[in-house]
Amino acid sequence: MNKRKLFRKISKLTGEPKSSVSIVFVALKQIVEQNAANGESTSVGFIKFKVIDRQIGLRKSALDQLVASQAGAVVEVVVSKELREAAFKDPGM
Repeated sequence: MNKRKLFRKISKLTGEPKSSVSIVFVALKQIVEQNAANGESTSVGFIKFKVIDRQIGLRKSALDQLVASQAGAVVEVVVSKELREAAFKDPGM
């Protein structure tokens, strides 16, 4: 699902206009970026953006994904147990 479709779906589920959804998304993105710049993690309930010092080493599983790299640090995206379980749930159940 791309960003446009995601905003449309959130708008439909919440009753909020797409412009409001977009404003919240931009603010969330800015907060995550500011926290990363300060070496802080950000948890959004189902996903966590975690800054890791590259010199310490990385733990990278199949479900963890590196999304940014800069000057000796990386940002690791860690998904919640519930999200992992939803992704691998048998569709026939």
